[in-house]
Amino acid sequence: MNVVIAAKRFFYRSVITSTRVLGKENNVYIVSTNNRFIKFQELFRSKYSKAILTAYDPNEDIEKFIKDMKKHDSLYNFDIALPLGDMFSLVYSLHKNELDFEIPLPDYNIFSIAIDKGKTMEVAIQNSIPIPRTLFEYEDISDIKNWMNEENIAYPIIVKARKRGDIWGSGTRVVKNEKQLLDVLKEFKRIGKKEPIYNYERPLIQEYINGKIYDCCVLYNNGKLRAMLTQIREKTAHPWGGAGAVNITNDIKEIKAQTKKLMDSIKWYGPAQVEWVYDTIDQNYKLIEINPRLWGTLQLSIEAGINFPELIIEMVKNGDIEEHFEYKTEIKHRWAFPHEFGNVILSKGNKIKKLIEFFNPKDVFDNKTYFSFDFDDPAPDIYGIMFETHRILIKNIKKN
Repeated sequence: MNVVIAAKRFFYRSVITSTRVLGKENNVYIVSTNNRFIKFQELFRSKYSKAILTAYDPNEDIEKFIKDMKKHDSLYNFDIALPLGDMFSLVYSLHKNELDFEIPLPDYNIFSIAIDKGKTMEVAIQNSIPIPRTLFEYEDISDIKNWMNEENIAYPIIVKARKRGDIWGSGTRVVKNEKQLLDVLKEFKRIGKKEPIYNYERPLIQEYINGKIYDCCVLYNNGKLRAMLTQIREKTAHPWGGAGAVNITNDIKEIKAQTKKLMDSIKWYGPAQVEWVYDTIDQNYKLIEINPRLWGTLQLSIEAGINFPELIIEMVKNGDIEEHFEYKTEIKHRWAFPHEFGNVILSKGNKIKKLIEFFNPKDVFDNKTYFSFDFDDPAPDIYGIMFETHRILIKNIKKN
């Protein structure tokens, strides 16, 4: 099959993972919307990809992106677009009827429930699914302060854009005091909204739950669950949270049951990752959000025994697949560079101690621990490490 993967950057880990998995038996074309130094990017593309193509950034103009995708399709005859990235998945869902290749995502009326965090929380409430205490509507900061007093919520709190789009690293903020709250609200107001891509106006305000993040990764076929796996983010790319840097598979039945209830209720189609946080106070797993596409830590799912990209191809080709619920637990994957390294650099406290722990070689000899670097296809990993490490270091320098 001819598979197209659109992404902001070709070296994102879910892009690399999907390309390596599918490129052995399929033709994989990567569409990058980062058009700078495209010839240089070509030098670092995966050997399992046919080419890196370019397209207009849908964050700037959706219609131009769709036009570019149609042009590429006319040349390469795509069979399926793999849904990676919120922005690209949203655009695919919105324009399904205009594109001639298969898109394993629901129509936009369903997709919009998953991409809009406010709508997701409302569906959770309707289905008696636990969520963090959330303020949906307010006029100004006085309403937020009143809500915090009524609910007996102290700082820090969460400020979360309803739809993040592709504004890097600014969708969710941990706010530690009133001054930070005012600053973040002003920043979000300045970003505003550009429907349907992003909406920062009147962000959600939530209590901060200081607990580990758990993911439930699923694949649905027109409302029917076909594959499911849970994992914990043992370390995240930022000290306060964010993308997984060290993840470990597990089998949390409560999360699985609540995820199924949520995704069944919206009649999902395609892949999704549902995030949860464990609240040690009332001992409940609480819904954070839905990531309505394939996830960054996809490699761990494959190592544990559920190959989601291949299952998607099989599902589209044959119309359905068997259920895949069996996988290996306690499998660990370390995205050492740049994600785990970024956690160390950006964290406070004794960095020397954390660096010693980071470079501890014991995981190298553990047959249940995996690392992200592929020596058989090193080019995209090298490029990604250089780019992301540079970004993390610059961010740390500016911060300090």
